[in-house]
Amino acid sequence: MTIIIKGANTPLPGGPFRITVARESRPGTPLVAATAVLLDAAGRVRGEADVVRGDRPSHPSGAVRHMGGATEDGLLVQRLEVDEKAVEPAVQRVLIAVLAAGGTFGTTAGLSVEVAGGEGPPVARYEVTDAGGETALVLGECYRRNGAWRFRAVGQGYSAGPAALAADYGIPAEALPTAPVPGPAMTEVHKEAAPPPDVIPGLTTGKTVPGGAPAAAGPGQAPAGGRQKAGGSPAASPAPAVARGVPASGAQVAAQAASLAKVPGPAAGSEQGSVPVPAGEVFHEVHGEGDQVLSFGRPALKGPLIIEMSVAGSGRFTVATLNHEDAQDQVLFDTTAPVREARVLAVRGKRALRLRVEAAGAWTLRVLSLGAARQLDGTVSGTGPDVLLHGGPAADLTLSHHGPRSARFEAATARLDRVEPAQRKPLADDDGRGEATHPVPAGPLLVLVSAEADWTAELTPAPGHHRTPEEAERARARSLTTGVYEGRGTLELTVVNPEPGRPAVVEFERTRVPKRHSWFWIWRLDEKGEVDQLSIYSTTRDARGQLLAFAKGEPEVRVRVEGSGDWRLRVRPLDTVEALGKRAKGRGQAVLRYAGPPALIRATCDGSEDIISYVHTVQPDGTSDRVGRIGTRLPMTGPLAVGPEGWCHVVVKLDHAASWKLEVLPLDDVRELKRKLSGHGWELVEMTGSAAKVEVRVDPGAESDGIVLATMDAYLRPERQLCREPGVYVVPPGLIGVRTSEKWSLKVRR
Repeated sequence: MTIIIKGANTPLPGGPFRITVARESRPGTPLVAATAVLLDAAGRVRGEADVVRGDRPSHPSGAVRHMGGATEDGLLVQRLEVDEKAVEPAVQRVLIAVLAAGGTFGTTAGLSVEVAGGEGPPVARYEVTDAGGETALVLGECYRRNGAWRFRAVGQGYSAGPAALAADYGIPAEALPTAPVPGPAMTEVHKEAAPPPDVIPGLTTGKTVPGGAPAAAGPGQAPAGGRQKAGGSPAASPAPAVARGVPASGAQVAAQAASLAKVPGPAAGSEQGSVPVPAGEVFHEVHGEGDQVLSFGRPALKGPLIIEMSVAGSGRFTVATLNHEDAQDQVLFDTTAPVREARVLAVRGKRALRLRVEAAGAWTLRVLSLGAARQLDGTVSGTGPDVLLHGGPAADLTLSHHGPRSARFEAATARLDRVEPAQRKPLADDDGRGEATHPVPAGPLLVLVSAEADWTAELTPAPGHHRTPEEAERARARSLTTGVYEGRGTLELTVVNPEPGRPAVVEFERTRVPKRHSWFWIWRLDEKGEVDQLSIYSTTRDARGQLLAFAKGEPEVRVRVEGSGDWRLRVRPLDTVEALGKRAKGRGQAVLRYAGPPALIRATCDGSEDIISYVHTVQPDGTSDRVGRIGTRLPMTGPLAVGPEGWCHVVVKLDHAASWKLEVLPLDDVRELKRKLSGHGWELVEMTGSAAKVEVRVDPGAESDGIVLATMDAYLRPERQLCREPGVYVVPPGLIGVRTSEKWSLKVRR
């Protein structure tokens, strides 16, 4: 499979074409709907039926279908299918577009589109890396070219939303909604109705006992299906005891709900803040002695519960869930003294909860809601297994095991909507005494402890994350004094300009980078808290770099840091920014200041990977122009635009760690287009003489046939676009910007 960049295209094999739109599954991110739009030769739809979406999944011709969605390996995917043999002759292109509701594509991680032909593997993949404040986006298109089909990565976004996309292609207003409605087509196909929004999937909000529990056996009678000794004591083959559902008192439930309400909310930008925490409730309380089988009736909803046990005597105590064949399914408790009280998480399906208890003496079992977990705030301790609820900001969790070496000690975290054993993240698996510290994200989050001896868990908020407003205010005061902001993972914060009215830069440094997850983004937010479409942000794995955060001299900016590991931001005034003379070199992302007339700038970069980088100029008013695109094997010569103020910033943006070199050249070095000119990559050329027709070509073997020609004004800023693809166009005299990543040629036809 080939990973292609924006504007690139690739031939498609025989169809039908299978198109997969995917994104990372993260709570709190926007809902996304994939849509196919059929266009004629003029690039317009012929009617409402030419828009295929989740609630209208098939085109009348049967050529294009929306196949629904699913969750696969942590990704939310939606699939479409194009039968190229059934596409009507009038249809020349099939756009693949996505719409967002509840946010922008700048906050949607891992958005991509793949296309495959027939039953073969994917042949092309396009990953969106430069989205910002858009709520509608054209990912790519399948199109006809010389009797064959090709796929192009488009990446055209619309910050004005679906209405702007509809206007571009003549789509009727009723065919493409201005905001997608949340439903199965937005994420994945659901086979059953979703629970109310204030309930975690799988939990019931009933007052006490769920309905449907079997009736209690009468005096002297054995429950159905069981045997009983004289006098009512259980036989060697225990009869099922019906849970009588002794509820907690109203005061107990109220106290649990009140205590849970005190759990601090997650920090801004938390990935888990969208999962609500239910109130703590006692659904059943059962007292018994010896071996028994307990039945609790069919639940209203599937999902996890907390099982709490307490024993009065000594000896072994075992509790296990039973499957539909009454065979042992999951062992919940397998303990001996000194464990007298403990809690575990019981994961169940749609079937009724059935438990087998094996004990030597008297015992009590309680069935609790997930919200009844012990609060993990500060330091807690216990003996044996337990279920803890972390409801605060990102933190460091120190686990200490005080038992002998022969005692088992394990711990794991689980999101409230992902509690299955395979979805939990292990934290500790140690025998004997030990202590270790683990980073944990913002809550709500469960910490599941499995132990046979004493243990302690201590939670300390991570840098930049605060439990109380007072802590946050003290940290803000320190940042104002030092200009340094520290944090971990995802966090939103306000960065203050030390010299309002003048530009400044933000220098970032990653102080601890995890081995497995090294992504790191910095976004600038607008007044509404959405990603600023014009902001310059970082998508890098570098350990350090610079960002221009105060291009207009703003007194402060709101930024969102999204990443893994610990990081530090430092605000630097303009005077400390390196000046760009005739030459400069560096590594990673950087901001330089240039003072002088408009000129040419030549850029090269070196790295171990085939990386892609960009160079921008930013004017004193904050407007930005792209100078060019460079790669490890693709140098670039572009315009160094300078406005009437006589200076600008030059910003180097690299997605990976690499070294770069910049060289400022006079405009006299611009190559002249008299008859014919060829090159590779971005360049600035000069059309001599009078206006003439120019044949624009791209190397036939190139990955992309996209090429842009634009006239430049006196300050070397783009003025008017002349073309977007190969062909013959009228080119006026003067400076012309050529933008493509491929080999190109220009030939004058006078």
